[in-house]
Amino acid sequence: MTLKDLFDRIAVNPEPILLYFGLLPLLAGGIGFACGSKAPQKPYSIVFSTLIYLSCIPGIFSVMILLDDIFTRRGWRNFDVYTHILPIISMALTVHIISKRVSLDLLPGFKRLSGFITMIAGTFLVIFVLERLNFHVLFLGSVWHLFLLFAVIFMFLKYGWERFTH
Repeated sequence: MTLKDLFDRIAVNPEPILLYFGLLPLLAGGIGFACGSKAPQKPYSIVFSTLIYLSCIPGIFSVMILLDDIFTRRGWRNFDVYTHILPIISMALTVHIISKRVSLDLLPGFKRLSGFITMIAGTFLVIFVLERLNFHVLFLGSVWHLFLLFAVIFMFLKYGWERFTH
């Protein structure tokens, strides 16, 4: 399955993606309301970190796809709301709701949210450059190849950044 196949499948059956991106901010708000002042403590901090990961990775991927479509391919008239706009809105809402309950610096998994988002964007930028250099694993290969490539590049960048900053 290629990314185009995945996007076509989402366009035909949008309910799962609507449920996923609708639940992320709702869970963030509900858990934030339920935990009250215990938000910085475990297990709530781990849940909030997980929600940020689950919203930021597809959200930033959507930003990169959006920029790619604007500058190289289809232009702004052919945006798909489910794959281009909804993940970005869900990411922004989820991060905003969580940041109202707990300082994002206190959450495990990243020291600063801006560094985390920059690292994800850098990973997608590396993938974008590789795709432009005719490494066709991204848009001609399987979606699983893309996920694997993302994970490997992300781990290398995360390890390199931690080594650089310490």
